[in-house]
Amino acid sequence: MRPRSRSFSTTGRSPSLASQVSASPGTPELGEPFPWPGTVLSEPLRSSGTISFAGLRLPKYDPYLKEQAPSLSVESGAVSIDARYQLEWGAAARRLSLSGLKVVVEDLALARRRDRSRPLELPRVEVSGGEVDLLGQVASVAEVKVLDARLRPRRDADGKMALLEMLERPAPAPATPAAASPKGTPGWRWSVQTVALERAVVEAEDLVPPRPVRLSLPEVNVRL
Repeated sequence: MRPRSRSFSTTGRSPSLASQVSASPGTPELGEPFPWPGTVLSEPLRSSGTISFAGLRLPKYDPYLKEQAPSLSVESGAVSIDARYQLEWGAAARRLSLSGLKVVVEDLALARRRDRSRPLELPRVEVSGGEVDLLGQVASVAEVKVLDARLRPRRDADGKMALLEMLERPAPAPATPAAASPKGTPGWRWSVQTVALERAVVEAEDLVPPRPVRLSLPEVNVRL
């Protein structure tokens, strides 16, 4: 990434620096472009503009995911993100927010790590109308749309559910008094207005009975 300043100016007796900046598509590890046009002001520090990631490949982050979900493997997938941001960091006010957030995930395939089976394939997921207050820990999404998903829920002969096994988290380490979170500390608050599942295919399988049970739903459409 090669950030550059388009213009630079000062105003007032106590100089306030104003600069139009942009970051041209660089050459990250796998070549994903990262354009960033925006404005930076000083006294107080303020910045606004847009950020965009295109084609960020998810499998290269699988080693980090393994620490949080040891049984889950990301075999394919790419994500693109577009959003407007607003930053203000001064004595009177502090703000860091995203608006108009849009996320598109393509060709996502999630596998159970120990046998590489793929219970979940998502050709396209669209998240639109996102608003995020990063300091207030509040986020809202207008719509999440999942298109042409293929779900393969399966119970193995030993009774284990592949999808549930993939979601298992490692046991947390005992928290020391210094590391423990203060009581009453609020967490993130999330809201989603609409969830849509379109043209999904479900192929369920139960291998526990002497005669395995299989159920196929060729097209599932759900809107909540």
